Amino acid sequence: MSQKKAGASSGGAAASASSSVASARGGAQPGDQLIHEGWAVKESGTKFCGRYQWQKRWFRLVADIHGVSRLSYFKACTDNPAQMAGSVQLDQTYSTRPIEKQHGKSQPFCFAVGPLVEDGIKRTYYISCESEQIRQEWMEVIDAAVEGVPEEARERRATVVQRLSERVSHQAYRVHAFEYARYVLKTEDIVYATASSNCKNYGSGSARYG
Repeated sequence: MSQKKAGASSGGAAASASSSVASARGGAQPGDQLIHEGWAVKESGTKFCGRYQWQKRWFRLVADIHGVSRLSYFKACTDNPAQMAGSVQLDQTYSTRPIEKQHGKSQPFCFAVGPLVEDGIKRTYYISCESEQIRQEWMEVIDAAVEGVPEEARERRATVVQRLSERVSHQAYRVHAFEYARYVLKTEDIVYATASSNCKNYGSGSARYG
């Protein structure tokens, strides 16, 4: 009996340790709800021989029992934390955006997952998919998962978006004002040149008939 209890206790301790490792590293946890998963290629976070490497990873997007979403990536098609290469908890500051080849990424059908406003602290992840459809699917499910956070978080995110929009609008207004000023100055130059020409013509006419 004592050996069975010890074995059970040992098994429970192992299970508890495994659970704590999974929780610490972002692996599968009790109550996690799978939202989306699949293969994709991710840009590494560090350079090798002066260049970033692209690595094939198995991505899993899950939501925990509190509704907080987490994007994890593994070296194999599994949710085993021992195979996990990294994980990021998606809060209200995260968003996705498409990245085209002309923007410096060599892989096709890329998109970025990162903070709405680059702060130099949170990392932006670059992911390449097999097709445009798969890229759109990942972007849609990640953005939808971010929107699933509590209401006050969505309000803070909306405030950030509004601030960015106002900044863009202000820049557009400055460009419009600058173009209008150029138009006014150009019009004044034309009026001045026309008046000067008329005065010269009038003066030469007076001299001819005086």
